[in-house]
Amino acid sequence: ICYILYPGDESVEGKILRLKQQYTLCSASLQDIIARFERRSGDVVNWEEFPSKVAVQMNDTHPTL
Repeated sequence: ICYILYPGDESVEGKILRLKQQYTLCSASLQDIIARFERRSGDVVNWEEFPSKVAVQMNDTHPTL
């Protein structure tokens, strides 16, 4: 997945590799955000607070992410 940082989209293989990279980045980021929220919440996690406590800002990011 990390062999080529910016694979070309000309071939099917390049498109698949880019999709795998984007999925991995998004998945890892969301897992980290959720884990930090749970850790900071203590024993009782109030998921209703999640939207007001967590923000995701994407600068210079590919639109498909």
